[in-house]
Amino acid sequence: MIINHVVKKTVGYIKALGMPILQNTEWYEMLGYDVEKMEPKDFLKGKSLICPAIQSMFKNLYIIRSPFNIHLKHHFLPDGSSTVQILQDSSFKPEKFNELFAINNILPHERNDPKKPILQFALPCAFLTDDDVIMEVLPPMLEYQKLPGLVSGGIINIQYWHRTVNWFFEWSEPDKEINIKRGDALFYLRFLPKDRDDTVILKKINQNDDINKSFKACYFSIQNLKSINDSLMSLNKINKPKYLMKTHFKIIKSLLKL
Repeated sequence: MIINHVVKKTVGYIKALGMPILQNTEWYEMLGYDVEKMEPKDFLKGKSLICPAIQSMFKNLYIIRSPFNIHLKHHFLPDGSSTVQILQDSSFKPEKFNELFAINNILPHERNDPKKPILQFALPCAFLTDDDVIMEVLPPMLEYQKLPGLVSGGIINIQYWHRTVNWFFEWSEPDKEINIKRGDALFYLRFLPKDRDDTVILKKINQNDDINKSFKACYFSIQNLKSINDSLMSLNKINKPKYLMKTHFKIIKSLLKL
């Protein structure tokens, strides 16, 4: 008889990564949604719920929701550059746009098409783990959204590369408006342990000195390099403490004993 033992991998979740790495992220603690586990029964019915492929897809799958109403209109300037108009039913102040979003902050030759602007929304939430776990950022493929473009994804190993997550959007129909309601899905996160049978447990954690140091190393590496690849990312594995998560939980336990 084969007995399958469930192995759980803990992923730490910082809802609003703040100082000394990022500034003015406290708003997300109140306005931002917590990361939610996605369940097949919320999207599917009938026999599809017992399909192994469906079960595998939903395993360790989470959703990030928009903290704002976002209603934007794009305009090309005479020199071909972009400007974004914040429409009235957006729930954030127009003067805060440049603190939250970036339009075309990558070089023109790195874009698929200069006529398709790139919009990014930087969220302050971040993830890390002591185990070998890949984090995938995925478009919200199970949502009926009518967005004028494509939500792009990405993949990083969160054992050694630590950063906040971004909503990355190619505005392929810039003559059409972006209209996202607060609570709408921005993107999905899927956590892939080295052993795909393992289950990921997400635990909300706070920052400490070791965690801050690792995030700063990754953040300033990106700022100082023209490009970065997995080999360069893995260098942080050498510099950071082996057990960031275990160190965090030891600190919490010691505080509870006081």
